[in-house]
Amino acid sequence: MTFTGTSGRRHADDEVERSGARLRRAIRDGALVLHYQPKIDLPTGRCDAVEALVRWQREDRLIYPDEFIAVAERCGVIGEVTDWVIDAAAGQISAWNAMGRDLRVAVNLSALSLTDDHIIRDLRDAAKNHRPPVSQFEVEITESGAAQIPEAVIAVLSQLRATNVRTAIDDFGTGYSSLSYLKHLPVSAIKIDKSFVMNMPQDPRDKAIVTSTVHMAHSLGLTVVAEGVEDEHILGILLRTGCDTGQGYLLSRPVSAEHLTRWLHVSSHRLAHPRSARRPRVRHPDQDHGGHSPRSGNRTVRRGPIVVIRALRRASLSPGSRAAPATARGGATSTWSSTRSGGSAPG
Repeated sequence: MTFTGTSGRRHADDEVERSGARLRRAIRDGALVLHYQPKIDLPTGRCDAVEALVRWQREDRLIYPDEFIAVAERCGVIGEVTDWVIDAAAGQISAWNAMGRDLRVAVNLSALSLTDDHIIRDLRDAAKNHRPPVSQFEVEITESGAAQIPEAVIAVLSQLRATNVRTAIDDFGTGYSSLSYLKHLPVSAIKIDKSFVMNMPQDPRDKAIVTSTVHMAHSLGLTVVAEGVEDEHILGILLRTGCDTGQGYLLSRPVSAEHLTRWLHVSSHRLAHPRSARRPRVRHPDQDHGGHSPRSGNRTVRRGPIVVIRALRRASLSPGSRAAPATARGGATSTWSSTRSGGSAPG
């Protein structure tokens, strides 16, 4: 029995090593790709930030991070993956800057990447090589990951904030960490986990959790991002809570940089001219179908800003609704008329 257990562990370790070797080759051979998912500023409908999501292109399919990041951590390749992601994101930021698209790009980091100041050097090197301002980067770390090594993480997050890099706690609400811990984290934002957001229409408890989290975060001076914006009902609830930013399949799936650029162009026109005639939808042949959503199916990526505008109008003009459905903290209340006349392009 002992022999069998030892043999099984050895086989598992060998498989991890082989996976690590394949991942190193993937980095070397250019088999990693970044897809980008827009984050929509809910009070205005503009897209001023995106999340970069790494994919591993193997033969005829994309492999998602939950299938290889843990392996990368175990076999010591996570630093190389992080280096590649930051460098690729920096290059894309520069490309968008050249087009006049001023977008912040968020990258997800393993907690192991925040145990020393190596990440600071990576960001500075990427900014030097590709010339985007460091302030156009955002760093996201999961709540559970930050709780594993709090002292080291807090130190590095403090350094990131000192260099004008925004930081966020991802999947907030799933890590079972105490609220007193959140008070000491030097972060700019929290991202409410989609498991709470998606269930709001059916479960009043989830709606209460999201609403109270938004109010609590604002009282601490934090921005709130809601993941899992899957339909207009969810979007309307978020607008009424005063949530700052939305992200989800209703607004856009993760797509390639090329198709996100096209998405931004169409969205900016519709935001500037919301009463314009309907135009043919732009199909995305390489859109990321990971995590299939039954509501959005495999049809097209919907235009984030115009959907937000429609929900803003419903929230502000429907009978019995509050007069101020969505207020940007520190700014004026967004209404249908002011959003419609705002007119400037997103990003």
